[in-house]
Amino acid sequence: MSPEERLTPVVDWLELEAGHRVLELGCGHGVAATLVCERIGDGVLVAVDRSARMIATAARRNARHVAAGRVRFVSSAVESLDLGDERFDRIFAVNLPLFVRQDPTATLVELRPHLAARGQLWSIAQTTARMTKPQEEAFPRALEAAGYNVLRVVRRQTTGAHVLGIAATW
Repeated sequence: MSPEERLTPVVDWLELEAGHRVLELGCGHGVAATLVCERIGDGVLVAVDRSARMIATAARRNARHVAAGRVRFVSSAVESLDLGDERFDRIFAVNLPLFVRQDPTATLVELRPHLAARGQLWSIAQTTARMTKPQEEAFPRALEAAGYNVLRVVRRQTTGAHVLGIAATW
């Protein structure tokens, strides 16, 4: 399964609209960034990855979206990301657990002011092995501990992958 085939249903879950402002944490090669940019029209994507090499690759892959001002790539660790007073309709991470610290609550609390009214934070995990019940329950508990309300839990089985998506707001 290609990265595009793997990520298209996940990006569909975000229910993106033209004009949305989106923050992607852990953008890697920029595959999801391409899919997001194709859906947000005149919106803006800020795509973040701690690896400068990944940011360079993602920017090359999305050169036309960069030129159109639709995406900005930022090299930064999530825990040291400076977003100023920017707000986003969607914040999402695929296979980047927001457990970047011993206690994920700190990172989740730091992201909360950047979520627009009625915005959604999505954490998506794709694994080759079925997740255990404690693994599936850990992140919703962390979200609730950080003051979020879990809106939706989505599960999807694909060839060779188990996908779990959790949407929350505050």
